[in-house]
Amino acid sequence: MHRGFTLAEVLITLGVIGVVAAMTLPTVINNSKSKENEALLKKAYSTLSQALTAMEYDMGTTITPPSDNDYTFVANFKNYFRLYASCNSSNCISSESGVDEDGNSFWGKYPDYRTFDKNNVITSNQFFDNGTMVFSDSMLLMIEAHQRRLYLTVDVNGVNHKPNVWGQDLFTFQITKTGKFLPMGAEGTDYTDTNQYCSMKSSHKSNGIACTYKALTDPNYFKQFR
Repeated sequence: MHRGFTLAEVLITLGVIGVVAAMTLPTVINNSKSKENEALLKKAYSTLSQALTAMEYDMGTTITPPSDNDYTFVANFKNYFRLYASCNSSNCISSESGVDEDGNSFWGKYPDYRTFDKNNVITSNQFFDNGTMVFSDSMLLMIEAHQRRLYLTVDVNGVNHKPNVWGQDLFTFQITKTGKFLPMGAEGTDYTDTNQYCSMKSSHKSNGIACTYKALTDPNYFKQFR
């Protein structure tokens, strides 16, 4: 005699499966996003490094930070990428008025990027308001080229994808005064104190800017977001 499952037993089994799926699915999704952002960061680092090397070769000189606002760097640098837009009047420009890399006035809006602990909104005009580019793969590059600072900050998964947090999908690199291209947080960059600039316990307004080096060198770094 063959005995099948009753309707009640089937419903109970489906219910258990549904509960387990509801409990595990968020973790699976977070794991996938973290791994994706890790891969995109490495890709961004390689892409920017290759572009800078090619640019220096063509110019025949080492690229160093400007003494004042310099849109020449941005205008030249964008020629080494396949861009979707240069953002001179789109929704990825600073909310303050200014002049873009081509010398045109703009008025736009940055997304609300947050610090590593997510408690503070980053002041956009302090770190990346001298030029903006959207790449063909949706990566957003924002440039600070002002008063002997040359920072390249990338939103590796694009402005329309969360979490939009420094140290999770937003990462900053620096071209030093000697022309070295380094992930922020590395020795020789402007921000190396991870207790202030890459810590969930820090409330500093620049918390997260120094996470790039750690994200590239610590194999366990992205696991904290899974």
